[in-house]
Amino acid sequence: MAMIIIASRNEGMKDGKNYLRVELIADSASDLSIEGMSNYHFTFGSIAYCIAEKSFYVLNSSGTWVSSR
Repeated sequence: MAMIIIASRNEGMKDGKNYLRVELIADSASDLSIEGMSNYHFTFGSIAYCIAEKSFYVLNSSGTWVSSR
């Protein structure tokens, strides 16, 4: 799993998790999850660029990463 957060906005804490809306770069779409990294949970509207697929993904309100293709 390889990804890096390049920008983020803190959406607050809940149940000991830090919720963030992020912009990130990942090696592949298979690296994406809503649980994010460490104690961070990604929220609706987060954006990821996946290098292997050469595509952007956006996290929808149901917690699914959707390709822009």
